[in-house]
Amino acid sequence: MSRHITAVLALASALAACSPAESDEDALLRTAVDLRLPMPQPDPKYVDFVGLDTVIKPGEDKMVCVHVKHEGAAIAYDVAQTMQSKFGHHFILLKAKEPKPPGTVEDCAKAEDMAKYDVLTIPEFELPAGQAFYLESGTAMVMQSHYVNTSREPIRIRDVLRIRKVDISSVKTWAATFALASLTYSVKPFERLKHTFDCKMPSDQQLIMIGGHMHEWGTKFSFAYGDNPTGNMKELYKVDTWRAEYRDAPPTTLMRDKPLLLPAGTSLRTECQWYNDTMEPLTFPHEMCSSFGVVLGTRDNWSCILDK
Repeated sequence: MSRHITAVLALASALAACSPAESDEDALLRTAVDLRLPMPQPDPKYVDFVGLDTVIKPGEDKMVCVHVKHEGAAIAYDVAQTMQSKFGHHFILLKAKEPKPPGTVEDCAKAEDMAKYDVLTIPEFELPAGQAFYLESGTAMVMQSHYVNTSREPIRIRDVLRIRKVDISSVKTWAATFALASLTYSVKPFERLKHTFDCKMPSDQQLIMIGGHMHEWGTKFSFAYGDNPTGNMKELYKVDTWRAEYRDAPPTTLMRDKPLLLPAGTSLRTECQWYNDTMEPLTFPHEMCSSFGVVLGTRDNWSCILDK
């Protein structure tokens, strides 16, 4: 080998030794398929929330929460519009019961994490003129993004949520969202399981929308209400054949023209049924059992999360 080639090899070896090794995070960023949504142009009609710029590994089921705070004046809004990339499950705003400094990022996939939040937005549900949701100044919130990357490559994502403002002086009736969820189930491999749980209305409210949420292994869903959980319950919402696509866009029951009055203490019953055709038990967050809805007569979002 010539002295020249030997010198070049020696120099290359020295440079390699001095160069910092590529971190796992940098390698993921470099190889990830870029699915990030573009940053929205500022629009005075909207308030925009931009999610975390992050990478989801192949086969990863990831739920990440970013703490934020609404620093502006109180606003009224009539719809929340969510924009997610392929493999996205949901991107929603939650009210934090345990506020953390804005910018704090945490994994929130554990069942016990859900009791820390109230649901603030139900994507794409639009209120009619004269009705509005309320976002109070100083509200401590969490942007929660859920992805299930079923591809063979890492993906880089960044979600966007826009809430459309309305004139607060035009609001005649306030509306709020609620969520009911149980986190205590485990569906064994090749088992069919029915799981039922009850919650109670915290105050007199008028229900105008109800829906259900399960994932791909759901088979049947129902929601009922009544004065006494041991007596007859009135079925309000039922899906006899749950489809995989309902995970992202479930059917809903609407009562816009004739809201259903539910007095404080009314029992609310959610029933989920699944068939697990996998070799592993199904638990939260890979499967879910929850109801969600919109009520009139309150500005306060609320939730009932059963984790024991």
